[in-house]
Amino acid sequence: MAPTPNGDLHQGNLLNFALTWAMVRARNGKLWLRFDDIDRDRCDPRYAQGAREILRHLGLDWDAESSDQASRTEEYRRYCHSIPQYVCRCSRQDILQRTGGTLYDGHCRDQEHRFVPHETAIRFRSPQTPAQDFILWRREDLPSYHLTCVHDEEKLGINLIVRGEDLRESTVVQRDLSRALKDDPFQTITVIHHALILGPEGRKLSKSRSDGDLLQRLRTGASSEEIWLMLGHQWGIPELRSASDLIVHSPQLQRFLMPN
Repeated sequence: MAPTPNGDLHQGNLLNFALTWAMVRARNGKLWLRFDDIDRDRCDPRYAQGAREILRHLGLDWDAESSDQASRTEEYRRYCHSIPQYVCRCSRQDILQRTGGTLYDGHCRDQEHRFVPHETAIRFRSPQTPAQDFILWRREDLPSYHLTCVHDEEKLGINLIVRGEDLRESTVVQRDLSRALKDDPFQTITVIHHALILGPEGRKLSKSRSDGDLLQRLRTGASSEEIWLMLGHQWGIPELRSASDLIVHSPQLQRFLMPN
């Protein structure tokens, strides 16, 4: 379970955690709670603590935790240097002006620029097409989401990831990155995607847009059974009253899973 602590958890996050928890617990696996908190400008420790509070209140336990990615910046930097790459000076506006779109055109592939924090970024050198030359190291002198994911999941020995359907493209990118590494760590990982819980007007729920009210419900006296009943109503499982019910009713829960 890998939230970014940039807001309070919402019902969509809980669906992801419920699916992950039920799959791992049904198979006697080991469950990690991993916070994607590399970007300190967007992340706040109080949101991480709020996530722990909600999970504990609902009986969704975990076996180990990984956080404070910022303390591992140099470790990520060394990892980055083991991947085929090049330095890129192009901004999104530069790419849009040249191509009329967002796909990268390989403009800096053979330029041999020097990395300068806050001026340049580092791109993955795809063996296929420049359009797949995604960012490995950001202008802010921070590793990208894709780099930290592949590194952390290899280091933690992860073999199952459950993600929302909106992260399917990220899974493709991370598999491409993994294949460029010596041991291709993602080849041993099963990634499962699930349908999203949508908010008003069919929009995707967002922590950063304050779509989560679970912590407020908890702190104003809602019991875990009341919250599970609310979630069960949304998910079409009216019998849901506790975390243990997730395993009993897992066939109904797994209808959210998408074909890969």
